[in-house]
Order: sequence, then structure tokens, then C-alpha cells
Amino acid sequence: MKRFNTFLQESSMPCCCKCKHYFAKSDLSGIGSFASESIPKNEMVSLFLKHDPSEVDPIFDRTDFCRLTNHSYEPNSRVVTSGKDVYVITNRKVDRDEEFTINYEDLFKQPWFGPGCEIRQKILRITPGFEDMHIEDDSHKSLFDEINYFRSMR
Repeated sequence: MKRFNTFLQESSMPCCCKCKHYFAKSDLSGIGSFASESIPKNEMVSLFLKHDPSEVDPIFDRTDFCRLTNHSYEPNSRVVTSGKDVYVITNRKVDRDEEFTINYEDLFKQPWFGPGCEIRQKILRITPGFEDMHIEDDSHKSLFDEINYFRSMR
């Protein structure tokens, strides 16, 4: 897996073609995203939110990785913005078959967050081998509703 900055410099595709994650039943909740190999600290894992280039405001579509990565207040990964897209990189070494987690609240800290920002329900299928996997509709109207749900649980 390429380092995050190398990936961004060399890739014009929305996701690396050799994804290092897969989806499986999670002990945390429903289906989760898991490392298919050991991934060092500070490495790019996947595209998380894809900016809609036809929109002026920050409007994003969620990827399958976004929809299926579970929340934690002690996550092993974090979101970072590069250009107009949002990616996930590791906070520490993530072992093979370990579930990826992020703190959903970190999205509120991104430079694009504010009035006019929207994260749509649409899910982009970017993970090779999982294009036909059934992904249930989210029980929340939006990712922000889901974040607020976790905030209310604290």
C-alpha cells in the first residue's frame, strides 16, 4: 500500500485499484471494514467521501468504505481532506483482519464543513470484489444525523 501522499500524487482514480480492505461481520455493529493485510501507521486506506464536481458547495457521496466503517472514540484511523475529497489514513499500525474504525465527529473538524455542506445517502461502490454486496440503507437520514446520534449517547 502506498503512503498517502504518494497515492495522491500518482493516482487520478477515486480509489486505489489494489484496495487493502474487505467487508465482513463486525463485533462492533453490523458489517465493518477490515484490513486485508497489516497496514503501517499514517498510510492511506481508502477514499471515504467523494466530492461531487458538478456542485459548487461541498456536496459529497459516501463510498462503501464510508458506509461500512464503524465509529469509535478511540479509532485506529482518521479522516483527512485532500483537494476536495476525503480519505482515511491509519493512526497507528492496523493488523491484518483488524477492523478499521474512525471517530465520526472528526468530520465536523474538516475545513469544508459548514453551511451548505451535504453528505448524500448515495453510496459509491469502489471496493473490488464487493460491487454486488447488499448494503442496507442507513437507519439515519444522513451521516450528520448518525454523528449526532453518537454524540447523544455520550
